[in-house]
Amino acid sequence: MLRRANALFISLAAAITLTLAAGLALRVEWLRRIESAAADRVAVLGRKAAVQPSLVFLAVDEASRLDPELDVADLSAGGTVAERRALELMGAGQWPWSREIYALAIERLTAAGASCVAIDLSFRNPGAGDAEFRRALEKHADRVVVTVHLGQTGNGAEAFMPPSGTLVTPQLRAQGILGFDNCWTGVDQVIRRAAFRITNPDCESLVARALQKSGFGNMIPDGAESHRLRFAGPPGRFSARPIYEIFAPEYWRLNFQNGEFFRGKIVLIGKSGKWIQDDHLTPMGLMEGPEIHLNIANAVLAREFLRETTPWEDALIVFSMGLAAVLLASLVRRPLIRLGILAVVAGGWLAVVLALFNHASLVAPAITPVAAWILVGGTGLFVDVLRERREKARVRSTLDRYVSSGVVKELLGDRSALNATLGGSVREITVLFTDIRSFTHLAANTEPGRLVAQLNDYFTAMVRCVFEHGGTLDKFMGDAVMAVWGNVRSKSPAEDACAAVRCALAMRTALAALNQRWQHEGFTTLDIGIALNHGAAVCGNIGAPNRMEFTAIGHHVNVAWRIQERTKQHPGEVLVGEAMLPLIASEFGTEPAGTVRVVDGFETGYSRVVIKSGAATGSRAA
Repeated sequence: MLRRANALFISLAAAITLTLAAGLALRVEWLRRIESAAADRVAVLGRKAAVQPSLVFLAVDEASRLDPELDVADLSAGGTVAERRALELMGAGQWPWSREIYALAIERLTAAGASCVAIDLSFRNPGAGDAEFRRALEKHADRVVVTVHLGQTGNGAEAFMPPSGTLVTPQLRAQGILGFDNCWTGVDQVIRRAAFRITNPDCESLVARALQKSGFGNMIPDGAESHRLRFAGPPGRFSARPIYEIFAPEYWRLNFQNGEFFRGKIVLIGKSGKWIQDDHLTPMGLMEGPEIHLNIANAVLAREFLRETTPWEDALIVFSMGLAAVLLASLVRRPLIRLGILAVVAGGWLAVVLALFNHASLVAPAITPVAAWILVGGTGLFVDVLRERREKARVRSTLDRYVSSGVVKELLGDRSALNATLGGSVREITVLFTDIRSFTHLAANTEPGRLVAQLNDYFTAMVRCVFEHGGTLDKFMGDAVMAVWGNVRSKSPAEDACAAVRCALAMRTALAALNQRWQHEGFTTLDIGIALNHGAAVCGNIGAPNRMEFTAIGHHVNVAWRIQERTKQHPGEVLVGEAMLPLIASEFGTEPAGTVRVVDGFETGYSRVVIKSGAATGSRAA
């Protein structure tokens, strides 16, 4: 049974581990979703990328669209012609704005020393102010980038969805004025990665173009593959300043130090606010498109890209966790300790994943290895419980033949006591033998079916007496019964001896009731002899490996049997060995009845039990 249980556990453990390992190695979608969600949680809890001061976000927001409460005349007071012109265009109440506003912004920011102005807005159709905007782009093409979206042609190839031809000419496009704004999502549509180039070497991202024109081109990762980035934090980490503030003289002076604030910085102009509906899922939650670009640029400048474990590394981690759980099941047998280790290691692995994310910029699988560890460990516990229950059932079926159900329950609840009992030990016991007188004659003169029925009645009554008085049924020996007290549990030698005598008297009473019934049913009545003795004996499972018997052996057992043979000379009496006399003296009287030779040169006395006035006659259980 142990081998079968171990084989079952190993088979289940292998199936669980290999399934999960293969699932990660083959990038099964549902496992990828689980691990991606876990990695996002690690990103939220873990270290964030430091915000680079060289990045500035100018927002086309509700305030910049000049809420009616804002006084354009007041904002532009004392301003230049360009400042007043920009604020007047913003306050005209029209959307989309005249593109002249962006031309004025480019002039103001480049004059202030901004290293690059990246405009994350769509200009696919012709619009007012295109001529002014185009002239600003042509003048500052080396320091300006405009976003373009990548679409697909009918055959699935990547293709630009460029701005209007009235704005971006082929000559401007050749100067790298455009950069794509696409971000790569996972199976769950969450943006975690950024690509800076595609297979077409002339096609680069908005961020890549801005960094190159700002002198950071050498920091951009090589190749066309996407890269996982460490975010700077939750939405709002990059403070958005309303774009109108760069045209309001007071703000320009106080907030931007007359433009010095922008010197050497990359300025991103983009929409912000609920009105644009430009939110995308990221590990940090819903984030606006421009802020995602800022996080990408920030990851490049801070060198904060993350490496992900390879599929085979994932499979090796899961396999190692499953193997460790198998070793735990084989080395630690106590369930509570094993549960504690399972919990500690599961939590420990999650801590390791967080530490790898924080200090090694490595994204490792979090849930699948823990699942392998818990499932294999839990399977080991389940198999052990199953094995324990089957073992208890086997032991119970064995013990039920010898002792009462109450004793069985007590033993099974105390494994140490059970192991000591079954394993073998020397104990002080009281042993009882009963034997039917003239059984050979009875068997020869009784029809077999009737004899078996009568014997079953007899043995049932005798065994009931043994169990009711706390004894153990040792064995049936033909027509004889052997019962023992003190081999499984013992209150005290005196208690065991008195309980055994009470059992003997109960047997005598039970036989009298049986004989009365048998007479009415036409059966032959029976006479029995009962003898008891007390002393040390070897108790436990004794025999060959394929045939064990729970019994007691020793000198005092032999003495009891010899005394039982003398009951033929004392019909109806209960005889006890002399070792019993001091143990039962408080409850029963005795009278010497003779001696019996046990071995050559050795004799011992025995007595018959005399019931004291008012003493128990067999009805009281031990």
